[in-house]
Amino acid sequence: MVSKNGEIKMNEELKKVVDSVVDLEDFSMNEFFHEGFEYLLDEYKDTLPKGLTMKDVYSVGGYEGGGEECSFVVDVKIDDNHLGFVMFDGWYASYDGVNFDGNDYKEVKPFEFTETRYK
Repeated sequence: MVSKNGEIKMNEELKKVVDSVVDLEDFSMNEFFHEGFEYLLDEYKDTLPKGLTMKDVYSVGGYEGGGEECSFVVDVKIDDNHLGFVMFDGWYASYDGVNFDGNDYKEVKPFEFTETRYK
């Protein structure tokens, strides 16, 4: 659903699932970039929704030389039910790695665009 200002209003089921993951005390953006969500989904399989998968589908920044800001998009599913795509925003500091405010995420939708390149 899109609001009057053009932002996507996050569906409640998706929000509930993502909140259950980011509220885990072991959740860290740094681990995500190195390990993916598999370690959390396995370690907390008894407390998270059964059949939950979260897969990185897009990322920018979050590494040495990649700039201070970073974002990544995760595809959230329970079994074969696609709940949506969620974008997390954060920042990169070489000493700490990637940091973020766990509540700073939003639902996003894929879209196509045309790009002109020259050689």
